[in-house]
Amino acid sequence: MPSTNHVEFHLRARVGEIVLNRPEELHALSLPMIEAMDGQLAEWIADPKVVGITIRGKGTQSFCAGSDQRALYRALRAGDRAYGRVFFEKFYRLLHRIERCPKPTMSVMDGATTGGGVALAMQCQKRIVTRNTYFSTAECRVGYFPDGGLGPILGRCPGEQGLFFALTGVALRGRGLIQTGLATHLVAEGQVNMLSPLLIDHLEAAPDHSQLADLEPTINQVFGLSSIKDILGVPVVRPRITETTA
Repeated sequence: MPSTNHVEFHLRARVGEIVLNRPEELHALSLPMIEAMDGQLAEWIADPKVVGITIRGKGTQSFCAGSDQRALYRALRAGDRAYGRVFFEKFYRLLHRIERCPKPTMSVMDGATTGGGVALAMQCQKRIVTRNTYFSTAECRVGYFPDGGLGPILGRCPGEQGLFFALTGVALRGRGLIQTGLATHLVAEGQVNMLSPLLIDHLEAAPDHSQLADLEPTINQVFGLSSIKDILGVPVVRPRITETTA
């Protein structure tokens, strides 16, 4: 099956596989990549011979580092405001197509999964992590809202964990993603190339303990309050959730 625009397409055992292949940019999504993915997905969805779809990044460094911010910046500096509109219109259309896909879909978040890469992964029905996963939403860290349809997804996290993540943008590892329900399965790093949405339940590994589980009562208490005064009245929480422990 042909590959194009830093994306490879394979059909193996009736499962369509999308492999992001732009390692110099941590598989950040360009407009041609988005267009190619959306077109191929539409074909696979309509093809009765295809029974499932998988999305992953090539190698172990990254799943997807989000949208190509450099291209967006260059277009804006050149006065081309239409580029950003077209880019995000087509990106959101891709996300909608994945989320509405009637066939089993699976994202493999091995390595860095950030920004728009988070949005891409979260639309899939089965969301796989490894101990190599680094998951972060930069937009939340700078006070922006969770983009790419993440709002309702975070709203399904247990207790107040979704609100905590949306307001802090804290980075999570695989075990933290399992704890929040943002990931459905954890697998060994060496198994990512053999995964299928039809077989993933047979390869799942037991996750390590997450610090989020220890802090869940405090997170629920603090982020369940409705005023700054009430929040400031809660004793300071000494344990810190860090990017390497969450």
